[in-house]
Amino acid sequence: MTGPLGEERSRQDACAPRVKTAEPDREAMMAAIREVFASGEAREQDVAIREVARQLGFQRTGSRIQHAIRLALRAAAVRGIVRRDEAMRAGARHLGFLRTGSKIREAFKSAINGAIRRGLLEYDGAMIRKVR
Repeated sequence: MTGPLGEERSRQDACAPRVKTAEPDREAMMAAIREVFASGEAREQDVAIREVARQLGFQRTGSRIQHAIRLALRAAAVRGIVRRDEAMRAGARHLGFLRTGSKIREAFKSAINGAIRRGLLEYDGAMIRKVR
């Protein structure tokens, strides 16, 4: 019998609570990172690692899991993955606007869509990133 991460489990183990011990795949980690940071709230690295681990279903955060998530957090930062709404808010703040009203949102939406059409940005649902 195999567990959720493909590990071998005996029938006796199948009834025991599941504790994940294998490292999650990269795409699962990136999805968990996007979910944890969806609010746009900043976090200390240790807190972020713990929250991403819980999002992935890990009850404990050992050194292997911490290392894998730390690498994924760095990769996410380098890739510059952000939500469209976060990019609009950050852009408005950068230009000196205190609030992001409907006119500003529409202008940024148009600019982002134009950048996607020109191949400067790519998107996956609500997430966007700069094309390398």
